[in-house]
Amino acid sequence: MESEKNEQKYMVLAKRYQNSKRSYLLVNPLQAKHLPTPPSAALGMMETLGKAVREKYPAADLVIGFAETATAIGCMVAQVLGAHYIQTTRESPTGAWLEFREEHSHAPEQKLYAPYLKEHLTKAHTVILVDDELSTGRTVRNMVERLQREYGRQARYVTASILYRLGDEDKAAMEQMGIDSVYLSRPPEGDYEAAAAKVTVQAPKKAKPCPESQGDCYLGGIPSRNPRLGVKATDYVKEWQDFAKRTLDDLLQRNGIGEEPGNLLVLGTEECMLPALLFGKELERRGWGAFCQATTRSPIGISEAQGYPIPRGWQIESFYEEGRTNYIYNSRKSAKSDDSMYGGGCRAALVVSDANHWNAKACQTLRGVLKEQTAWGRITRIAWIGGEAHVRNLPT
Repeated sequence: MESEKNEQKYMVLAKRYQNSKRSYLLVNPLQAKHLPTPPSAALGMMETLGKAVREKYPAADLVIGFAETATAIGCMVAQVLGAHYIQTTRESPTGAWLEFREEHSHAPEQKLYAPYLKEHLTKAHTVILVDDELSTGRTVRNMVERLQREYGRQARYVTASILYRLGDEDKAAMEQMGIDSVYLSRPPEGDYEAAAAKVTVQAPKKAKPCPESQGDCYLGGIPSRNPRLGVKATDYVKEWQDFAKRTLDDLLQRNGIGEEPGNLLVLGTEECMLPALLFGKELERRGWGAFCQATTRSPIGISEAQGYPIPRGWQIESFYEEGRTNYIYNSRKSAKSDDSMYGGGCRAALVVSDANHWNAKACQTLRGVLKEQTAWGRITRIAWIGGEAHVRNLPT
């Protein structure tokens, strides 16, 4: 485990917007979710957690990642272990799916694909449950109780998280259930609710839709493996790595970006985070600058207060469900110059999604955000990567 002195590396305090269950949010600057992050930094953090798990539980054979913020972390932990991987989903399939709740979340319903669990959980020796932050352990206990009730067999359960914040009572409840924990950082105790209450925030503003332009191009035929249905992590990661290597040259030329390296913004969508990071990593390998983040269902307050991490935010349409609101956030400019934090801005954006089609309104609202003059720079060329039936056509 890393020193507790490094907690600032993994968290900055933000305020949820109008959430009565929990007012604050600990934003991880290295997670490539709410804040733009170089993919090598994000993947390095995730692999570090995987190695910490492997050191204690080298034979762990099943990893479950929590949607939406820990989908990439979970898969990379499974990749390091060479384990099977399945993520929870907040989408709305029907039929053979186990449901449990994450009480404090803005979207509390979580689901796991039962046939895959039946195949792998009943013979797993050690199951790793991955979340970005372990605060009370209630969601983990809900899941473990449901899995034990459903399948009976008493596998060893271990939580893996970037942040670990369990108090004595919650820690005792986890130990009583035989659940161990591996983590990278334990933040200091503090009244985060009181700290968040001191910040006055506004709602992310509604994005102005922007119609399709000549700077857009579309690429389909994305890899078919779906972590909501369960995958072998090494196969899933390699499939996306190969896809990025196979398609990037043609994609950059078709989009008019050119061959001279510059900075690119790579966006995932909601639960689809790791593919964007793998595209970003391939760009870095080729000498480009890449910054990754993802759209989210999570409404976070925005504020220009000094030290607050999210001064800009927009409401956009979800790629997965018409009428569902998503959000995307932007960091502040560098304090050292008038240039953006990206050394003059990003030349273009790659949007990587496993939604089954390009929702026109989602594209229009995201395009409207990217074409504003923000800390990313004004982005006029966008490559849309995805469009396969991964979510809507989940089996029942």
